[in-house]
Amino acid sequence: MITFLIKKTPLSSGEIQTIKTFSDSLDFDVVLLPDNHTSAPSYIHHQLQDSSFFHAVEAILGNDEDTFSKEYPFRIHPARENSPYFSQFLKLGRIHEIMDYLSRDVLPFLELGYLILILTFIVVTLIAIILIVVPLIFHQPGVFHSKRTLFYFSGLGLAFMFVEIVLIQRFILFFGNPLYAASAVISGILIFSGAGSYFSTRLE
Repeated sequence: MITFLIKKTPLSSGEIQTIKTFSDSLDFDVVLLPDNHTSAPSYIHHQLQDSSFFHAVEAILGNDEDTFSKEYPFRIHPARENSPYFSQFLKLGRIHEIMDYLSRDVLPFLELGYLILILTFIVVTLIAIILIVVPLIFHQPGVFHSKRTLFYFSGLGLAFMFVEIVLIQRFILFFGNPLYAASAVISGILIFSGAGSYFSTRLE
């Protein structure tokens, strides 16, 4: 387990010495302090198998942050407003490399959010074709003859999905959880769409 100590102002020499004394009394190893270099840590109680962690810290804190982030197998860029997803680390283009390096046995323990979304989309598409498109073709052969109707409802569905995606992405910043944001956005769109349809018919 790693503990980070962060403060608004730089650590003073007295505070650094206090941290060292406290860590030494509990057999903790200080990994990084303002007055020491990451490539040459002073191991006292524990020994890591390699020094890749310290090289990574040097790259991130130095001038090679962008290059290191692009070459790293996982996403380690900081979350921003346009991408407020703190838990999505998997790069789809590096899946095979990760599997070859770590073996397929650890795949269930990786961040599989993107893979699950892709598989869910494929399954939902197949189910929609089987339960909606196929019955319409057999029971109402002329249902797809009107291209305008087909494009209209297809565009309407895509527009709803695009609006939902954008709103969910923004509402994550307020709720702090994708599940809460998706529930609020989808419920709100359905309620207000239904209300708009109801009142529009009454106005006619």
